[in-house]
Formats: sequence, C-alpha cells, structure tokens
Amino acid sequence: MMDLSSVSVAYYPKRHLAPVPIPGRHKWQNDGQNYVHDREAGLWRTWALGDPEWTPDSGFPATSWISYSGPTIDAMTSDDDREPSGKDVFIDKNSSLSGTYWSGSVWVDEENRLGRGCGSVYYYISGPAPVLQAIYLLVADRLGEVPYNLGMCCSPDLVPDSVRDGGRDFRDCRVFWDDDHSQLVMAATIGTRFAFFRSLNGTSWEFLSSLEGPGPLVECPNVMKLKVLDGQGNTPGYKWAILGAVQGDYPGGTQSNECCAAWLGSWDGTRFTPDEQSRAIPLDYGPDSYATVAGSDDGPTYVGCWLGNWDYSLLPSPYKGFQNIQSYPRACWIQTDYSGQQKVYTFPVEKADGITGIGGPRQTIGGEGNPDFASDEVETSDCYRLDVVLDQVDGHWPEEVRISVNKGRMEGTEYSTDLIIYRNGQITFDRTRAGILYPGYPNEPPEDWGKTYSIPAGLKSNAASSMIVTILIDTSSLEVFINGGQISLTGLVFPPKGCTGVDITATQPVHVSVSTSDY
Repeated sequence: MMDLSSVSVAYYPKRHLAPVPIPGRHKWQNDGQNYVHDREAGLWRTWALGDPEWTPDSGFPATSWISYSGPTIDAMTSDDDREPSGKDVFIDKNSSLSGTYWSGSVWVDEENRLGRGCGSVYYYISGPAPVLQAIYLLVADRLGEVPYNLGMCCSPDLVPDSVRDGGRDFRDCRVFWDDDHSQLVMAATIGTRFAFFRSLNGTSWEFLSSLEGPGPLVECPNVMKLKVLDGQGNTPGYKWAILGAVQGDYPGGTQSNECCAAWLGSWDGTRFTPDEQSRAIPLDYGPDSYATVAGSDDGPTYVGCWLGNWDYSLLPSPYKGFQNIQSYPRACWIQTDYSGQQKVYTFPVEKADGITGIGGPRQTIGGEGNPDFASDEVETSDCYRLDVVLDQVDGHWPEEVRISVNKGRMEGTEYSTDLIIYRNGQITFDRTRAGILYPGYPNEPPEDWGKTYSIPAGLKSNAASSMIVTILIDTSSLEVFINGGQISLTGLVFPPKGCTGVDITATQPVHVSVSTSDY
C-alpha cells in the first residue's frame, strides 16, 4: 500500500511551489528568495536555490537559481519549462567562481536611481568566492532576462574584525531601498550577527553596523517597514522589522532546531535598534519553516519560507520526481496581541484583510450525549483549506480538543495528523501517526521528525471565549494559523493516498463550526 518503488511522481504539491517533477529525478530545491512584482509583465516572481541533477548520494547540493512566476502572488508556478536560458535553471551555478550560488536578493530600480535605466534589475547573490564567502552582483535590463555576472561586489573584508569574530559566514543577503535616507541597504549574515551596508551606486558598499542575534547562526534578514494594524483593521502607522531565521536553540525559540523569526524596532539609516521585548520572536512554531522570504508592492507585505529542515531534508524522501517545497505566501503585518505586546501576524493571502465568512453550522461535541465531528459532514481532498471555530460552553474550555486531518484506515491501521489544543493554551502538532513514510525511510525516523511540536501555552489567552483554527492542507504539508494569524505552525507530512478525513473530538463539551474551501 505504501510502496512507491514503481511510482514516478509522488506527493507533488497542488498549491505550494516545487520544480516541475521529472520521473527518476530528484530536482533539489531549498531556500527561497524574495517576492518581486514585475510591473512591466504583470507578473509576480520569486526564485529558489535548486540543483536539478542532485541525488541523495550527492551530499550537499551545488545550487543554481530556479524561478517561479504567475499573475498573482498566490498563483505562481515553476518556470522550469519556460526558462529563457533553455535549461531548467534561471541563473546557472556555472557562472559563479566556485560552481554554486546561495541565497541573495533581487532589487528592481524602478525610478533609475542608480543610472542603469528604469526597470534595471540587480541580483545580489552570495556564495563561496571560492575560499571565503562573498556577495556577487548580477544585472539585467529587466525582470525575466538572464542576468550577467559582474563579479564580487561585497566581501567580508569590509566587516571589522571585532564584528566578524574570526567567522567565515558571510551570505544570505537581502537588499532594500531606504527612501528615508536615499540609499541602497544590504543586510547579510555574518555568523551569529546581521551586518548592514549601504551603497549609492549599487556596486561599491560601505559597512554601517551589526546586530547581535540570540546566540546561534542567523540568516536571511529581510529588513522592511510593516503595517501596524489596530483591532479594527485600520493602519495607524508603520514599524521597522527584520524577518529572518535562526538555526539552533535559543531562549524563547521553538522546539525545532531552526525557525523563521522577527525582530521589531527602528532603523535610523545606519543601525537597526530592536525593541527590548521584540528580539527573535518566532514567526512559526512548526518543524518545517526556515529561510524567510518577503516582498511587497505598495500594498500588503508578503512573507514565505522553505518547508524543510536540515535535520532530514538531504535524506532520501517520499517525494518522487523532485525534492522539497516552498510555503504558500502569507500576508504579514504588526498587531498587538492579547498580552499588549506587538508581534508579527501572518495569514494566507486570500484572507489577509480579515477572517469573515468562516464557519459552517454550529454544533456541540464532547461530553456525555454529544457526538464527535466526522469528515462526512464536510468536503475534503488532498488539498483544501479547513476552518474550525471553537466556542466555550458555559464559560469553560475542554481539557483537550483534538483536530485530526489526513485521517483514514489502511490495511487495519489508523492514520491521522493531529492538532491538540489543551485547556492551558498549549497547542501541539503530532505527526507520529501521519503515515509510515518519512525522510530516510525505512531507517529509524530522524530525531526532529519523530517528535511533537508545540506552541507554548503563554502565547494564547485562556480568557478568550472562542478560537479560530485555519489549516492549509496540501499533499505533503500542513500550515496552521491560530486566531487570524496570531500564531502559526508548519510541518511536512506524507499520508497514505486516500487518507483525507477530518475528525474533531473533545474531552468536555465545546461548540464547533467547520467549513472547507479551496485556496
């Protein structure tokens, strides 16, 4: 039943980004790059690191840049079969000094600030050079054209020795135009810190300052202004934020060895100063959320990530024809939560302006005489959106509410992926019953695969009388959002084909309304 040896393509996502699958190939991808609106072509574009020739025996991939595009940010698809290079990569790794490109940033000079012409495109891409890591500059006249490499433009030699601390890491840059100070700004990884640089011509750079992270390696620092929304959805202002990633354990982090995280604070043109209570707050508490990407176009700001984990992403995978996926894009903004603290909210793009219209018929489940909620009451598939509204009965929450998706019975075995909501506010993601397939199968599951992951109890108010749970389900992933984006949790799963059921149970009575829809 679970033997995929004769299957050419398996677990290919319907709404998440992945290279076009080819039978017998693995087509690696990892870190995504920023979202860019191509105004001339009327397209949204993004990129990711990819190695179409990679196999699990290859070790760490030598990556090119692959690309995606589409008419809207939630409708991008792989450009594999329409790349202008005639290959299934957009920027070939062989144009680098060391045969590999890593993460970087794409900036479009819409107003000809730097003199190359309106719409000129600057690709700042990190990689070995070939001994130390450095940033390359590639340029093109417009988006969609293959850029040409001008060579290294920013090296770790620009960073003071006291900041570098002898480290080799210098990569994963993000670039933005700082309107307030009329300068191009680059933020890059230098080990456990972010470094900031400025340029007035796009080619030569000056070191400005650095920001110490929470301890482990930090990566992918997207520096931008985010909208601040009040409780009515109005925008009283904006606030600076870094949307980045942390690889390793740190106080206030997640149970995974890596996560996307946010810093809120201020930018004065030289230095980012974080708010005291807003340092490296996780953007997602699941096991498979890393390498943050972001972008905007004079409207909402969007954020996404690579759905992977370095603990097991290089292992032989249940995927067939490709390897690894990117997240569904989310709108993001800053809002004050129940505790009075500002934090970054993220939510699927269709419902970015609110969560109205959610909910089916209300019923009571749990406790004596009340039935459980079963999947025959809603329409499900291997790709859909599930919205569950929970309301207290008599002012009390049950000790436990369990939402089970990807539920089914195969050859006498019950399968499901479970989201467990406890009375104290803790929310736990459990994929230990999701299926027998996992990275590295049939060996023992990797440590970070075979354990549960939780959103800490203190992040949700127990005093609230209702809760909204939104789950994006795709063929090999779940993205969970609590209360309209206050908290999220993302994980990979590989359920048996046909396991698409939904079941909701509670230890005591609770009101529930459930709806499903496409996304």
